[in-house]
Amino acid sequence: MKTILKNSGPAEYKEKGSKFISFIYLIKNKKSVKRYLEELKKEFHDATHICYAYRFYENGKEYYRYNDDGEPSGTAGLPVLNEIKSKKLFNVLVAVIRYYGGVKLGRGGLSRAFGTVARDVINMTETTEFYFTKEFLIEIPFEFIGKTLNIIKNKGYTIIENTPSETGIKLKISIPQDDSDSFIKKLIDISSGKINIIR
Repeated sequence: MKTILKNSGPAEYKEKGSKFISFIYLIKNKKSVKRYLEELKKEFHDATHICYAYRFYENGKEYYRYNDDGEPSGTAGLPVLNEIKSKKLFNVLVAVIRYYGGVKLGRGGLSRAFGTVARDVINMTETTEFYFTKEFLIEIPFEFIGKTLNIIKNKGYTIIENTPSETGIKLKISIPQDDSDSFIKKLIDISSGKINIIR
């Protein structure tokens, strides 16, 4: 999957007196979406509409949403979301500010304008590949700690928490989702099922 390396914008587009300004942001969750939208509302407080769409991946689930902010339903946020999806992007927010120019564009004109300026700002930024991750909590008896830590180290997986227990240790780890089945199988094989895996 792909995401962006950094925030970009503005891109601008004009149609029959209306002005469209777009920005793209790297996000992790709904909190970062809210923060960026609040900043835009302050900066462009005199705008007619601030429409947006976002798509991100968190804890094994895909989340997406679009908002038309008063424009006719499906003419603003949806074309923006479609551009995000067409580029196969995740963890991004694309916002489009519109200043109304006095001439109505119609549903088709609005959709084209919002889609065009969203595509323009997406094309301005550099993308990178990334992997979806999944978190596991595993309880490891003392005799299997060394082997388990070697697997984690060799694969470059991330240990989030390491907690001692009476019988060994508890690890909270983050690994690429595509590796999860093979990782679980390895743990079962090396411990004959004695390592407890809590998804």
